[in-house]
Amino acid sequence: MMLTGVAWVAAVTERDMDILLLEEIHVSEPFRTWLTRCLCPDAGPKVEFVGAWHSLREAKLGETDLLFAFRDSQAKTWACFLEDKIDAVFTDRQAQRYSQHRDRLIASGQCAIAITCLVAPQRYIDTHPEEAAIFDRVMSYEDIRDQIGSQGGIRAEYRARFIQEAIDENRRGYVPNPDEDVTAFWRSYYAMSVEQTPELKMKPPASRPASSGFFYFVDCVPKGVEIVHKTRFDAVDLQFARTDVKVLARCLGEDALDPGMAFVQASASAAIRIKVPTVVLSDPFEPHAEAVKVALDSASRLLRFFEAHAKTFAPLLNTSCRIPDHHIVPSRSPLLLTHEVFRALAGDRNVTDREVFTC
Repeated sequence: MMLTGVAWVAAVTERDMDILLLEEIHVSEPFRTWLTRCLCPDAGPKVEFVGAWHSLREAKLGETDLLFAFRDSQAKTWACFLEDKIDAVFTDRQAQRYSQHRDRLIASGQCAIAITCLVAPQRYIDTHPEEAAIFDRVMSYEDIRDQIGSQGGIRAEYRARFIQEAIDENRRGYVPNPDEDVTAFWRSYYAMSVEQTPELKMKPPASRPASSGFFYFVDCVPKGVEIVHKTRFDAVDLQFARTDVKVLARCLGEDALDPGMAFVQASASAAIRIKVPTVVLSDPFEPHAEAVKVALDSASRLLRFFEAHAKTFAPLLNTSCRIPDHHIVPSRSPLLLTHEVFRALAGDRNVTDREVFTC
């Protein structure tokens, strides 16, 4: 067997990274101190390690990849919920469930303060801004790689190289695995749309992975415009690609929206949003049929709204008027993270789509 040119590791999975981080938290005081200061800078310099756990499951709320806890100098217990991603997209309402885990742990009295954190390659964070914005904190694989690598020695070099493999795994891309329950839900959703809202021109669904939480309606609107039922955000959006929400609001006018509609920035798109009931795609369709009907009616309502204001929206469809991708940056920059964490701990947890600024 020729070993020349053979990859030293075939692939790095999210579980591999979970175990690496779990071990570092347990056995490396320098890493644990660094991690604590990054995630919880208000905890103070002296903390006592309580423990770290992997793959905790709670009924109806799903799994927590990693949880670690410590006590500060005032004997307050802090808990950090870590969601680890390499390339898999979020499953339905996964980010929101982390917030529920956090709130329930505080309410139970097991900790005084808890935060949630998305841990992922920087490229993943940049391409999932809506989900990342739900977490109190984000931490990149690149930062973890550099911190571990800075410790020196063969072991640190190996671990940094291993994390780099995970980063490269993200660059190679995600291959979805079809989910039978979610696919069945999609087919029932499609059948209802064809019957009740044919004007939306929904495309027949192929097999869908568990993470398929966005229903797109694109054949009923011009290029650059989408109507999307976003089950992870309990919302239906009429969105305009590469558009700043301030531009959309000025174009249409704040008073032009119908009741129940709101302007939001959704990643690199500006949107007009209607909130709708929760839909869980892994459940049987029938218990959610009424919620799906509300969502489809909302999508149809947004289509009629677009058609009624087509002339007003026309300038937004001119590609020369759109702002380029590199001029759109999520507001969760490192300069704002600490402030946002403690706003969240103070109870301001309602924002899921944060404002996006142009450079």
